[in-house]
Amino acid sequence: MVETTRQWQIDLRNSIRKPKDLVQPNVIPEADLPKIEAIHSYFPFSITPYSASLINWQDPQDPLLRIVSPSLEEMDRTGTLDVGGEAEDSCTYT
Repeated sequence: MVETTRQWQIDLRNSIRKPKDLVQPNVIPEADLPKIEAIHSYFPFSITPYSASLINWQDPQDPLLRIVSPSLEEMDRTGTLDVGGEAEDSCTYT
């Protein structure tokens, strides 16, 4: 049995960290792999075995999958730093 204080190190070591590892479960189309690898250089990811076990890999709209996997949408630089809309929902006092 693995000592639980070291389990986190094993989980990190076994994490999915490369875009090519997401081609086989059909998360990333092979044709998009070069673009996703370019994104990965700016936005690296790591999916631990536990997180991977919670993902429905057959559902491309799985919320957890969408959170942890890279997307071509990340190449769009026209967004805002206030992605949650806190500025318009915040109360300011004068």
